Amino acid sequence: MSIVSDNTFSEITTQFDNKAIVFKNYHFGLRRTKKDGSQVWICTHKLCNSTITIHEGAIIKTSLIKADGNHEFEHPQKMALNVYECITSIKRKIEEEPTATVSLLYDQQVNKFRKENGSAAAVPVFDRIKSSLYEYRSSQHPPIPKSLSTIDVPERLTTFALLSIYQGVC
Repeated sequence: MSIVSDNTFSEITTQFDNKAIVFKNYHFGLRRTKKDGSQVWICTHKLCNSTITIHEGAIIKTSLIKADGNHEFEHPQKMALNVYECITSIKRKIEEEPTATVSLLYDQQVNKFRKENGSAAAVPVFDRIKSSLYEYRSSQHPPIPKSLSTIDVPERLTTFALLSIYQGVC
């Protein structure tokens, strides 16, 4: 058992709506919740068994994590928290502005991020994350109809429109 001196972590939500935490730029997924309410989180790298135990919002135990925060099983760190937040802000913009192109929203948010964090910040290039951003957009908005015949109008709406025209309301 070891305790890392700076034991701050951040909770995030994955692209599959699962809870996760970021600790020293390593990502951890929930392994189990114990009877006493403490939670055991395991590193998301498939070959790493590093764990963190959290109780009441504080890290109480770490396993296979060195004092500097690196894991005993050497593997590269995942995305930094501020980069993760940048990608989340791109997704938020996709929700807010459904007609804007994904590449334009990416450029706007990345430029804003780089102004705040420096130009050498490690944001993934557009070609690397574009498929997940386009998939996110398609999951948030219905597809655009290709022709008028593909638009499905509920029966109750067509009846109302015809009745209004017949009675001279429209």
